[in-house]
Amino acid sequence: MLRPAMPWYTFRGPVVVTEDGSDDAIDEVPRLQSIDGLSWDDEPMADELEDVELEDCDIEGGTIELRWTGHELEVRTAYEAGVVLEWPQIDALRRHTFALWKGRLGEALSNDYAGKTGLRLDLAPDDSSTVDVDIED
Repeated sequence: MLRPAMPWYTFRGPVVVTEDGSDDAIDEVPRLQSIDGLSWDDEPMADELEDVELEDCDIEGGTIELRWTGHELEVRTAYEAGVVLEWPQIDALRRHTFALWKGRLGEALSNDYAGKTGLRLDLAPDDSSTVDVDIED
């Protein structure tokens, strides 16, 4: 028997792009658009889950993707859960996602990209309250 489709939780937040070694944000649309589609899937973010609120949720996925929305560059990470998450669990997953964007995985992507292009990516320029979630059945 097939299991019913479970929801996807996609977290989105702003990205700031700077020249490597500078604090001045790049706002040139063509340069920002050129980053659209960049992804980091070397380590799925779901593999890093250690929150007790999420341990029985069967969460998978967690690729980091950068997308041009038509007016800004944003970071996105989507997860599939084996259960429908309650709001406290969604908030725990949001905090987890933000911490990894700001921490080791975000830094790994930024360092890799800066080495290739000279542009540094800040995937978590604000606090975690700026992270939105879209829920798809």
